[in-house]
Amino acid sequence: MQSGNFERVVISMHCKALQISGGKFKDLSITSYGTSELFSINNLIIIFHDIAGNISISKLKITRTKLLGTIQKDTDFSLKNIEFTHFGMDNLFNNGKARFFDFLPITNEQEISSIFITNSNLAKADFFGIPMNKVGRLQIRNSYLIDCTFVNIIWKDNFDLVMDGADPAVLLDRKEMFRQLKYSYSKQGDSFLEHRFHSLEMNIYRRYLKKKRSTFSDKNRYGKWRWERQTSIILWFSSWSSNYGQSFKAPLLILLIAGSILFPIMLISGFLKDFQSGLHFNFSWQSISTTIGHFCNFLNPLRRYDTMDINAGLLIDFLMRIIASYCIYNFIRATRRFVK
Repeated sequence: MQSGNFERVVISMHCKALQISGGKFKDLSITSYGTSELFSINNLIIIFHDIAGNISISKLKITRTKLLGTIQKDTDFSLKNIEFTHFGMDNLFNNGKARFFDFLPITNEQEISSIFITNSNLAKADFFGIPMNKVGRLQIRNSYLIDCTFVNIIWKDNFDLVMDGADPAVLLDRKEMFRQLKYSYSKQGDSFLEHRFHSLEMNIYRRYLKKKRSTFSDKNRYGKWRWERQTSIILWFSSWSSNYGQSFKAPLLILLIAGSILFPIMLISGFLKDFQSGLHFNFSWQSISTTIGHFCNFLNPLRRYDTMDINAGLLIDFLMRIIASYCIYNFIRATRRFVK
């Protein structure tokens, strides 16, 4: 179809290729009409520049789909109940209405299912019920997703399994994808996925900095190491210590490990009042409870200094206060991340 004015058009058949590049449609429906069997289309190409009206495509098996052009303001486009192998949007700009419902990716021995979105502005497109975790390959590059709505989208746990490339430009583009998805879910009020995509964004950015460092040819070894080193250290430590504020177990574990190392050092060195220096084993209940009490007090960053003498132990004490404060902050941050 290239041009013309159409009232109600229903296309229901098997075909190898279907291309729509023009026309004004009051109602165009491409579907498996009058049968329980899904009709199949090998190649579907829609170029939206000269298309207007309502277009509904539903209940089909489509091997390859490619959407291009500009969806006009007076165009209402929807894809529903589609089984697909390859789905692509290339230079697609959405000024109208675009809805995508209940996609089912089909992967077989010959082909891996894929979704490619490249150089596109999807504006306020709606995505419903798409199991992204079943898509073999997923690439979203140079595209605008912030205003999209995502409902019941199941994302893959490990994006590295479906996204190719470790080039710095690719990593930076992937970071931008995660940032936009994070912001989109934030606007929808989905705190869980918002935090998850924030974690993915930061991890990808850390990998980008590492990869970018290795590409510098005009810097010596120290210059490469020094570039954005503070940012890398902060990202690494935040990931390791709390998964960017998502884990409350990690800061508690770090607090206990640090205390279990530093407290015996303070004890053996005689830096704690009311304790004799050295190791003394007394397994009476009173001795155990007293030691546990002093250990818990040692983990408290707000304890008073009058329980200590002025000596080298203050350095260890100061280090413990910093670690304890950081761990307590991350514990509170993780346990309150769903509280608005």
